[in-house]
Amino acid sequence: TGEVVMKLKTLLWIGAALVTIPFASGCAYDCTAVGCFPGIEVALVPSVSSTYDVELVLDGVVDAFTCIKTEDRWSVGDSTEGVLSFGCDGFGFRLEATPETLGISVAAQDGSWTGSISESPDYRFYQPNGAKCDGAYGCDQAELTVPKG
Repeated sequence: TGEVVMKLKTLLWIGAALVTIPFASGCAYDCTAVGCFPGIEVALVPSVSSTYDVELVLDGVVDAFTCIKTEDRWSVGDSTEGVLSFGCDGFGFRLEATPETLGISVAAQDGSWTGSISESPDYRFYQPNGAKCDGAYGCDQAELTVPKG
């Protein structure tokens, strides 16, 4: 039993050291905007299996792009206003914009999928380092779904 107690004490000491090191180094309290991507994540439900066109109206400004499906890859054509980021795929796309009003129309070029919405996105303020950074480092994010139909 003495050996078991010694092993437990060693494990507790190692665990305490692992918890203490990040706090002592200051890493746990750094406030940065790294990992913060303002914008809207748009999901297409159900997913689209072929090339599709997207038409956007962001606070009255019109934009459009094509999400291109080749054999096993997705790529994006240029958007006229440059609000698309991180590409697209059959599950959706991400907009690097935070409009007050947004209209989205999606149409598969083969006619298999169409859908549209018109919304005022409900943004949440995302803080990648938590609330301890008092709002100085963060970004507005929203999620929207465009249903088929």
